[in-house]
Amino acid sequence: MINKEMLAERERIALENAYKLPEITAAQSVAQGECPVAWCLKLVKDARAISDGKSVMSRDGLWQLELMIEAAMRGQSGEEDLAVMKETLDAMELIGDAFASKVAKLIKANQAAYGEEWDLHVRRNRCTALICYYNLYIDPAACKGSGACLKAAPSGAVLGGDGMISVIKNDRELKNEAFIASCPNGAIKKCGAIKPPCPTAPVPVGSFGGGAEGAAGGRRRRRG
Repeated sequence: MINKEMLAERERIALENAYKLPEITAAQSVAQGECPVAWCLKLVKDARAISDGKSVMSRDGLWQLELMIEAAMRGQSGEEDLAVMKETLDAMELIGDAFASKVAKLIKANQAAYGEEWDLHVRRNRCTALICYYNLYIDPAACKGSGACLKAAPSGAVLGGDGMISVIKNDRELKNEAFIASCPNGAIKKCGAIKPPCPTAPVPVGSFGGGAEGAAGGRRRRRG
């Protein structure tokens, strides 16, 4: 027999937890400089933390959403994955409890408001906010040759020396806020697929200018 008192208690908890979630307007107005996709991932993680996990949609549905959003942020998803996500969201909204249903509505509202950004993540592996996808470079105009980045990076990932403009050779293991913050002069910066002109090898501080020999992608001046 169905325990009506137990069901009523679960519904009460679901409603109580639903009130702890953001309102729809928050999903539609993500702060400037924040990634809408990353916002949804945080929403799902926060939801999982307060969920009682008693209903299938509040347990398995949230877990599946977390995996799918993380895949979109790592460049491991495609159009078919978005279709599966939509099916999951529809199911959570229609047959889930009040808590699961609100999570689904929030993500769907976010996707409707930021469809272009979701498309960029899935189709082109790009993140406008430079949170999910980005490259790192050392701004030659800001680098003072302190060498702090060399100490914060794995061996060989950054080249430089005392009084030299450092150069990132491999940023695969450097994409974290701790490394970016390691430069006391704020010279470690994020960029998209195209990096600004930078030295290809360490050069003395103050010696590098736009278009100078050794710049990444720069042209060598022809000799008369």
